[in-house]
Amino acid sequence: MRLKITFKVLDFRPHIPYSYQYELSSWLYKLIRKIDPEFGQFLHTKGYEYKNSKFKMFNFSNLHIPHRKANDTNIQILSKEITMWVSCLSTKLASVLIQGLLVPQIYTIGNQEMQVRLKVVNIETKPITITSEKVRLRTLSPIFVQDEIGQYLSPVNEGYESIFIQNLQDKYMVAREQGWFLEDATSQPISFKLLTKTPKKNGILIKANKNGQTHKIGYKYSFELKAPEAIIKTGLLAGFGGQNAQGFGFCEILN
Repeated sequence: MRLKITFKVLDFRPHIPYSYQYELSSWLYKLIRKIDPEFGQFLHTKGYEYKNSKFKMFNFSNLHIPHRKANDTNIQILSKEITMWVSCLSTKLASVLIQGLLVPQIYTIGNQEMQVRLKVVNIETKPITITSEKVRLRTLSPIFVQDEIGQYLSPVNEGYESIFIQNLQDKYMVAREQGWFLEDATSQPISFKLLTKTPKKNGILIKANKNGQTHKIGYKYSFELKAPEAIIKTGLLAGFGGQNAQGFGFCEILN
């Protein structure tokens, strides 16, 4: 399920840093823990394990700010309302998020230097419907792919496709183990085709620990994915690539 959240901007033309995804991620975790502390702690510290990987199995988009002014170091919000999307495969997580969002309160997003106060004014739910085993997709937040030695990969790099596909297959296996999908699509082929000539490099600052931040690199582009419907749906709801719970890998289907 996908949730579209509409916020009212409570400040007059506030500024936020370009890298605000860590703050959005922290806000979502706090929201989950407030309603279901045990489940929230599980997601934040552990997540769903498969082989040697751990997945949070939820994803969120960048903020959609219809009217904005881009500066050298920040974004000035000129809109009175802004939106974002949150997606997840788990009906439990969707229910917890909705419960948390329905509680009237003011949220602050940003860092100590630049922040905006927001109030939820509308929540819409939207199921994902897949009608074909070949879809064209575009990124609404950069896709993060890293190789075994920690190198950030562009979709034009050798080995990108295999890592991208393996990550997607592993998430699907988690979804199967959790009972979110009943059909077995593990034997069917998956292919990835880059449609963008020059993918756009996009870095996001993530708070690594109490002592500092780490700069993670992803890429924004359009691509074609051939896969069983359940696997396409897994990517659309859990996110493509890595670091999905930090705001990487949120995509939409192109008409």
